[in-house]
Amino acid sequence: MKMKKRFLGILLSLALVLGLMPGMTLTAYAADGDTTYTITIPSTLSVANSGWNATGGISATGTLATGKKLTVTASSANSWALKSGDNSVGYTLTTAESGSQTTDWEFTELSDTATTKTMGIIVENYDDKPAGTYQDTVTFTAKVENAGIPVSSVAINNAPTEALFVNSTGTLTATVLPDDATDKTVTWSSSDPDYVSINETTGEYTIMGKKGYGSATITATAGDKTATCTITGKVTYTSLSAGTVLHVGDTFYAGKVYFNTTPAVSFQDSNGVITLVENNGCYKFKRGSNGTMPNVTAYKIKDNTDGIYIVSGSGTSTSDKFILAVHTRPITFTVKRVGGSDPNFTDGNYTVAPGTTWQQFIQSGNAPACLSIGTWGSYSGKVCHNMDMDDGVLCCGGTIIANVSDKKRVKSGDAIIDGATYGCSDYLNYQDHD
Repeated sequence: MKMKKRFLGILLSLALVLGLMPGMTLTAYAADGDTTYTITIPSTLSVANSGWNATGGISATGTLATGKKLTVTASSANSWALKSGDNSVGYTLTTAESGSQTTDWEFTELSDTATTKTMGIIVENYDDKPAGTYQDTVTFTAKVENAGIPVSSVAINNAPTEALFVNSTGTLTATVLPDDATDKTVTWSSSDPDYVSINETTGEYTIMGKKGYGSATITATAGDKTATCTITGKVTYTSLSAGTVLHVGDTFYAGKVYFNTTPAVSFQDSNGVITLVENNGCYKFKRGSNGTMPNVTAYKIKDNTDGIYIVSGSGTSTSDKFILAVHTRPITFTVKRVGGSDPNFTDGNYTVAPGTTWQQFIQSGNAPACLSIGTWGSYSGKVCHNMDMDDGVLCCGGTIIANVSDKKRVKSGDAIIDGATYGCSDYLNYQDHD
């Protein structure tokens, strides 16, 4: 049996100093006279396997003048490849097992105790490469340069002070001091993006419902300074029952629930937070876990609807499912004194169910106290002269109610019109009812 044998290795060298074994050390004095430093790196790195291979790192000791930093930069003779003749194996010089390419290390503080920066390489799979000695030479160059003005502190300005509904969005901002810091860039991160995701550059966040709702720690980083805040999500409903109204955008996280729909639909905690949404002219349920929606098309959107309500059922089993229906939104209207000076009437906005008549509104007890059903006889000088006003809607002092837009008087059996304004005055020049 013939065994292929490979040797893969990197020769590591310091600029101006070569061949020191087993590690290499370079001591230098900066031109400012107040900086002296010693850098130590391993002299060679033998690759043990594909993937991560650690080294002893880069170490530095010494002193740095005020406002200075020591930067060590690496360069590759073979453009980051181990070569054997015409064959090559690519690798990445980095600081962590899953890290990206790193060619610069900075030391902003030095002392007699060595400061060590992690270094290693990630080597691509070389199982299909022929036997041979694969090598590269990496050269490290050190220089002292201005460190700039460092960040002294970072503070988050507008952290939410209470829980926010799932699907809510916002943007965090931060204050970095001092004002003249050289680099005031803020980077954002979340401890749990399934609860709260955040754009690392802009600070824009979204309350997520992928696995339910909860809290995440948000970290703002500027330079070597950090600040944190906690953002917490919540849902509209943690349980559902007959009579519950789900408006568009409402959310629930209620364990296992069953709906009597076509096709049959059920949700459980693994589906994340469920949101009622509008989709292709229908009200639908959207899963927080993956954004999918059951293809239920029975609940059509109309001008006078605003969601779904639970008619009956407990929703706890396949034999007792929730019965659903489209919810018709309430209508709103205004009653106001357009003219006259009746001191007993106060303008107001009101909400009633669609189809509610004036008589039902008055009998509900929610209408202005002085509204009543009565008779208005002949009244000389008005458009309604000699017209029977039996069963009309009367206001305080016996004046009549009319729709301001067309000035027509209303009767007790008339349905109240959504968005209308009704006037309570003798001064509208009311028209006939019909």
